[in-house]
Amino acid sequence: MGGKQTPSQKAWATIRERYPKGELSRRAWKTIREKYPPGELARRAYKTRRHNQIMQMTDEEYEDYILQQIDREYVTAEHKRIRDLIRQAGGISDHDYEDIPTWCKRKDGQPLDVLVSELAGDGVPITCADDLYQLLQEVSP
Repeated sequence: MGGKQTPSQKAWATIRERYPKGELSRRAWKTIREKYPPGELARRAYKTRRHNQIMQMTDEEYEDYILQQIDREYVTAEHKRIRDLIRQAGGISDHDYEDIPTWCKRKDGQPLDVLVSELAGDGVPITCADDLYQLLQEVSP
């Protein structure tokens, strides 16, 4: 390379002489792993990306976004409540239906018909075993 080197070029030349190829990146990643617990970098990247998306929204888009978040949280909480009610009732043991989710199957569980009346009493809007079977498919994670 001809000509005079700038100070930054001199600095990089010194660094290249001092450290073997790849050593700086290994040191940098080692420092990052020591500084942040597992998963923290991914969480920070997600939060930054989410923040940037929200900051670019109009007021109407932001309102829609907040309403969707509230609705999703409600649905998630409701599904969790229904799953907990089924587990508290002892689970399901009904051989008339196929594809009953694993989380609710129990050897000593109850048939779907019996669970319908218990869940209806707890405020779950179902009237027959087929409704409960369909609800099981919806609330399964």
